[in-house]
Amino acid sequence: MPCLLVLLALIAPRVVAVVLWLFSPTFYDPAFTGRGLLLIAGIVLLPFTTLAYAWVLHAGWALGSAGSLVLLVIAVLADLSSLAGSRRRSTA
Repeated sequence: MPCLLVLLALIAPRVVAVVLWLFSPTFYDPAFTGRGLLLIAGIVLLPFTTLAYAWVLHAGWALGSAGSLVLLVIAVLADLSSLAGSRRRSTA
């Protein structure tokens, strides 16, 4: 089941983020406790980064470790790529 969720997150990260928020609220607790507005903004604006950040903290990784930094950089690049792709598609 987690592999299916990861594959779905590559296709529709906002859907997966909302599903995790509704059905597994403890997933976001380490990262966004008391910051609901930041979580909503993250899901809307940077869904890959929000999922990666929550997963890193939920898994108990240290934010300064090499693995967590690589994962977060990849997530930021995926968000920037999807934003640039949607902008290019709308202006063509």
